[in-house]
Amino acid sequence: MSARSAASSPASARRRGWLLGSLLSSALLAGLGALLLDPALQKRLLIPRLAPLVEQLDLDYVRVTPWSLELRGLKLSVRGARLSLDRLELGVNPLRLLGDTLSVRRLQLEHAVLNLENFVPPPADPAALPFPGLLAALDLGYGLALGEVWLPNSRVITLALGGGGLRPHQTGELTYAVQAVLGPDQHVHSTGTLSVEQLSAGAFRGLQSVGAIELQWPGLPAAERLAVALDLHPAPGTGAPRARYRLARAARAAGATLGLAPAAPEELIFTLRSLTAASEERAKLSLNGVYAGEFGAIHGDFQLLANERLGAPYVGGSPLPSVTNRTAG
Repeated sequence: MSARSAASSPASARRRGWLLGSLLSSALLAGLGALLLDPALQKRLLIPRLAPLVEQLDLDYVRVTPWSLELRGLKLSVRGARLSLDRLELGVNPLRLLGDTLSVRRLQLEHAVLNLENFVPPPADPAALPFPGLLAALDLGYGLALGEVWLPNSRVITLALGGGGLRPHQTGELTYAVQAVLGPDQHVHSTGTLSVEQLSAGAFRGLQSVGAIELQWPGLPAAERLAVALDLHPAPGTGAPRARYRLARAARAAGATLGLAPAAPEELIFTLRSLTAASEERAKLSLNGVYAGEFGAIHGDFQLLANERLGAPYVGGSPLPSVTNRTAG
């Protein structure tokens, strides 16, 4: 044997050893991953740990992966509220968390029923802070990327979301359609759009919504048609308070005991109009104000306008004199 062959034999053996070790490690990791992702094993692990936290928990199938969640045959009861669903599918992109973004690619819900008839709410916490405001509540430190969502339920509520989706650093627009059957002759149908403008890491610059509502209810002579518009954005000059609020909340989440900084005020413009079947205005409520999350109060001006068309459905075909009423405050 030559000197070169004798020298290369140990090197070749080491390479074969590394290759064999890599193959065995890959096979072991693949087997372990398959075992941990086994639905039957996940069910045996989850049910005993979650059952003591609720009043009832029945689950036919569960599968959790780093990028998805699937539930089938769920029956859950908490504080008297009962939830049952045939199937839930959730798809996410975990890599987007590296960029401080919660990415929901797919959300589907089939045959879900939520019964709140016997729900017992938890006792009020006297130390609880007022609602900080919608923009402050949404500011959790993560942006939102939302794909198409479909949550159908023919028995109670049908909700569909679609459109351009939501993405950080741009304005995204969603379309929505809601059909709710709440009881005999109790129907609510609403359609509209929701525009969301996001900054970075979960900060929201503004929310705008424009929609239409058709309400059928016992006692109404005809279906009530409403037009709704909402424009919500931070009050001018509140960049520094918003930053302090976010920093204080992050510190408290990390275990700090310091108090929470006051939430920044939010400006809102809300308009609600009652319309005839021919889209003629019957009444209009306008609110232009500022919500102070520190106190849980709205300060601003409102205006209420109404005319004779508002009472026309209640008098049949009898003509009414032209009337206009204006209230402001």
